[in-house]
Amino acid sequence: KVIIPQVVPPDPHPGPFPEPYPEPYYLGEPVVEPVPELIQKVEDEILPYAEVMPEFPGGIEAMKKYLAENIKYPQMELENGIEGKVYLRFVVDKEGKLSDYKVMKGVNGGPGLDKEAMRVVKAMPNWKPGMNNGKACKVYMTIPVVFRLN
Repeated sequence: KVIIPQVVPPDPHPGPFPEPYPEPYYLGEPVVEPVPELIQKVEDEILPYAEVMPEFPGGIEAMKKYLAENIKYPQMELENGIEGKVYLRFVVDKEGKLSDYKVMKGVNGGPGLDKEAMRVVKAMPNWKPGMNNGKACKVYMTIPVVFRLN
């Protein structure tokens, strides 16, 4: 004779249930109707990353070319030989529009570099939006803008 042990879930709601629980209670997951406000909140959420990340039109090389052609080295930093990387964060929305710009890390002693990086990124064309589960979504992007004197 083979004895098969019976697994009974722990009792999350102690109450007047007979032992063992009635079958519908532990045969499957409860059906939960979606709450419209929560669905909207999830759709409006800004993700730190997505299955398919947003992309500058033409890719990374096109973005490097855009930055190189549009950045004007600030005069004070040029005269003082100040170089560095400015890390900017922004949101790419479902239509590919950029918003919520922020300098995450600037260049010490080079406030003009931070301002110039921000100016050029704010003037960028719309990006290809990020995708999650086959749908466009809002995604945070952080990019370095490098200032180097030759």
